[in-house]
Amino acid sequence: GRSLYVNYNPYAAPQAGPPMMGAPQGPPQGGAQPWDIGEIISLAFEAFKRCWGVLIGSMIVAGILTYIVAAIVAVPIILVVPGASDAFTNPASDPLLRAGLQVLIELVMFIPLSFFAGGMIRILLTAVRGGIPSFGELFSGGSRFAAMFGSMLLVTLVTSIGYVFVLVPGIILGLG
Repeated sequence: GRSLYVNYNPYAAPQAGPPMMGAPQGPPQGGAQPWDIGEIISLAFEAFKRCWGVLIGSMIVAGILTYIVAAIVAVPIILVVPGASDAFTNPASDPLLRAGLQVLIELVMFIPLSFFAGGMIRILLTAVRGGIPSFGELFSGGSRFAAMFGSMLLVTLVTSIGYVFVLVPGIILGLG
């Protein structure tokens, strides 16, 4: 089995081959294709080795910029909202205020996270498809911002509801 699919790329676009005469030599087009976990890990590692600098650097830059935005928003909230600084420093403070402030800051963090997520997906797809991604693609997520923001918000909402009811379904929904 493995020798037939050595050059199989699960991330490539579907290919329509010429009509086959006789018995098919591989899996039917459009159907599920067999894969080997070792081969997938090998393909992923080859893609990572080829452009590790852009992959790691873009994740670090996206993380730093996201936390800078969060700090820019959190500092005025802590200074303006009565009791906010006490809510973050004193464990015995009002838990409702603390939770509300955390939710507000996390919602604001979704803005840069959603923007950078679109760019990171483009970088990762370029790498797995055999191309060389550029660092500038990190900032190309604007066209998919609304979709990424909505999907991240929905996943967070569903995961949070799962955590409220039972921890295990929350983990399952989060991984899903």
